[in-house]
Amino acid sequence: MGFPNSARPVTVQRVLPARRPRSDRGVSLFTFSVAFLLLLLLLLGVVDAGVNYGNRSEIGHAALTTAHLVATGGSTDDEADCALYGRVPDDQVDLLCFAKSATHMDASRVRVKVLSTKRAAVVCVMAQAYSPTGMFAFVARGHSFTARSVVSTRRNVAEVAETPLPGTDWDFCSRGV
Repeated sequence: MGFPNSARPVTVQRVLPARRPRSDRGVSLFTFSVAFLLLLLLLLGVVDAGVNYGNRSEIGHAALTTAHLVATGGSTDDEADCALYGRVPDDQVDLLCFAKSATHMDASRVRVKVLSTKRAAVVCVMAQAYSPTGMFAFVARGHSFTARSVVSTRRNVAEVAETPLPGTDWDFCSRGV
């Protein structure tokens, strides 16, 4: 007993994929390159935003730790060597350099001001925004981050301030104090 139709020869047809028309060639490559560039732009934007968010957080922390140092009369325990802008008394250099080093940023892009009221010490820190990737430098240009920390103290603190960053002032520091 055999299989039905076993006497008939079997023909195998090979099915080839359909060729795209000539006008559709390269569309996939173009689509991929556009999508890749958009994703790269998005990634660079996320890096820039993340770095600037971290810097903003760091200057807030630097203002707070420096204000606590001023209020308690503590010392920085290290010799200061940083870029200071404006007239700064010799006994305040360590304090301002401590604040700048606490930001973990380039000292030339950070400015510090210390002042006191009747019952509080106020430390203000400002830093330039920047674009580490360079893609969004046009957005960061001219912008700065500011932070102010007010700590209660009975100590009299000498007022000292660096020259503010270009295009900025210290108005935010004394507002409401």
